[in-house]
Amino acid sequence: MNRIQLSLRAADDPRTLRADDGVPTFVSVFSLHNGTKRGPAGGDPLPITVKASRELAQTVVSELRRGAAFVVAGQLDYYRNPESSRAIYSIWADAITDITQPQSTKP
Repeated sequence: MNRIQLSLRAADDPRTLRADDGVPTFVSVFSLHNGTKRGPAGGDPLPITVKASRELAQTVVSELRRGAAFVVAGQLDYYRNPESSRAIYSIWADAITDITQPQSTKP
């Protein structure tokens, strides 16, 4: 099983993909993981989509905003497009913890 725990930063606000009676039941958030200079990303941020459902979806929508740092634990999914060789990573979240909102950018 491809279990992983990563520190990420939300690159966008969460998107609700499914809702029941206005309550989010399936959401995703586009996130970035900072690569290391020695890693396969060569220091470039690695894009990862985080997917959450049920009660965790409600937490993501209410607590994550663009720029927020968080830790996600879940199952890693990887796909490489055979035509473009573009790698796509996603994590089906089991838990999202240590949410830290971005610092204010007020002058």
